[in-house]
Amino acid sequence: MSGTLSSMRLILVFGIVISLLSLSGAVSNSLRIPLVRAIPAPCPTHGSGGACSEYWLPAGPAMDSERATVFTDSTAQFTCLVSSNPCVDLTDTPVPPNLPPALDPCLTTADYCTQPVAAGSFAYLSNWQRVVNDENVGIPNSFTWLGAYSPNPAIPGTIRQGFSQSTTSVNPYVASTVHDFYIVGNIYDTLAATNPLNGGQLVDWTTITSSPSPIPNSMLGYSPPAGTVGTFRFTLRTDLYFQDGRPVTSFDVAFSYLSLKANGAFQASGASHMTGITLLGPHQFDLGLNSTTSFSKSQLTSISILPGRYWTAAGSNAWDTDLSPCAIQSSTCYPSQYILGPTPPSGPPSVQCPLTCHFPASDMNADPTKTTAIFDPLAAGILIGSGPWACVSSSGVVGSSCSSSGTENPPVGGSYSLTRFGKGFAPAPSPFDTYFRSAGNLALYAWSGDTGDFTHDFINFAHAIFCFNKTGGTCTPLERGIGSANGIIGPPAPVGINQILIIARFVGVNWISPYDWISAPPTGIIPFPPVLYEGGVTLNPCNIDPIHGYDC
Repeated sequence: MSGTLSSMRLILVFGIVISLLSLSGAVSNSLRIPLVRAIPAPCPTHGSGGACSEYWLPAGPAMDSERATVFTDSTAQFTCLVSSNPCVDLTDTPVPPNLPPALDPCLTTADYCTQPVAAGSFAYLSNWQRVVNDENVGIPNSFTWLGAYSPNPAIPGTIRQGFSQSTTSVNPYVASTVHDFYIVGNIYDTLAATNPLNGGQLVDWTTITSSPSPIPNSMLGYSPPAGTVGTFRFTLRTDLYFQDGRPVTSFDVAFSYLSLKANGAFQASGASHMTGITLLGPHQFDLGLNSTTSFSKSQLTSISILPGRYWTAAGSNAWDTDLSPCAIQSSTCYPSQYILGPTPPSGPPSVQCPLTCHFPASDMNADPTKTTAIFDPLAAGILIGSGPWACVSSSGVVGSSCSSSGTENPPVGGSYSLTRFGKGFAPAPSPFDTYFRSAGNLALYAWSGDTGDFTHDFINFAHAIFCFNKTGGTCTPLERGIGSANGIIGPPAPVGINQILIIARFVGVNWISPYDWISAPPTGIIPFPPVLYEGGVTLNPCNIDPIHGYDC
């Protein structure tokens, strides 16, 4: 009898072991049964493909600094992440399926592990919030670096991003690798942004509005460039500034698109069907195409917007002088049209002007010494964009000295250190002092009551004028909140010119055009109004703090 029981026990144990081996992830190849598991990454929402993610937020950055450290490879990153003293908060590669158990962050309780997406499953330290699990690339994406926040980061105010390899170039004309565009995409902005949780949804980013579909030639009101079959029209936001305090204009957009395409930049492939650009004002322009598809707009709007004055062959002084008379809508500069001429035997094609152009077409050509693989914009001090993160030296000079080597492509062990555009200023200062989509500016937008509907916003603006120097009654909301003269921590203040100017600033602005954040929001966006973080400041909406909420 005892022999029979022993045989049965042996069969039972063998059966249990076989069952465990059949469970994906239950044991390692060495039959190690883990005693602890990583905490699944927070899952308040899902992408269009069903994968879990935290919400994405179209504002930020929440942190003051971003440090991107270069490792020898992905294994070195995971070694660092699971150590007793991690030197990185986020990795840029998915967790390999064959990673040794001792290095597997998904076998610890100190890290979050995301649900797999197309690129795989990612891991990050569990003291971080609002890390977005992009449905295609996972957590290393621009919305993670915008929204990621920790109340207790290892380095105060800093998010530490790991790079499994260094960049090859951060020159917008040369950049080609994913790591190149991690840096380029943080410093330079684009016309539109793709929803990280639904690749089929495009959000107007640096623009107030854009045409949802190509405009036929018969409706343009001018002769489009030769070969044009459809045109997209864009209107830039007027509170959009480069990190050196200069406004972003339609001329900067035209220069970027024409010169990047002319020089065969990797990122200019989205403009391969562009016939030319017609400027209708300092903030409005048309991009003509010789063919269109359902992907034309998303491809066309993904190109970096450069400050023309730093890259033009004409020189910065000539750019500034020629741009000055075109700064107002009523100028004779409009409409102006620019196209690329024939491609010569060597070198890029030159920009030509089919219509009268008071701003010289020659100014739209890039300096040939700056479009080569050996030109380093960081070392030259012109790594300047309008994006959320700025390249700033330790002495405060914008455009230079933001790497450990003082040049682009720091070696293994080196790093890039980027600074929040607006660091050093209170939330929502003057528009040219901070990123136009900063958390503080979003709070100010929510306070203004503008929605992007011109009729509603005009009435809202008229009401603000009515309330000038008044208090109480329907004017009470304008006396409090982040838009008040005393801000969110001071006592109510009578309605003055500043409150009126804030509301005027956002007339016609829908923060997430063409969507409605409340009634028809894009997939996975954080519910409105959100808690916002900017540097060391937390901005609560009034539904959380009815006394000092930002939108009271």
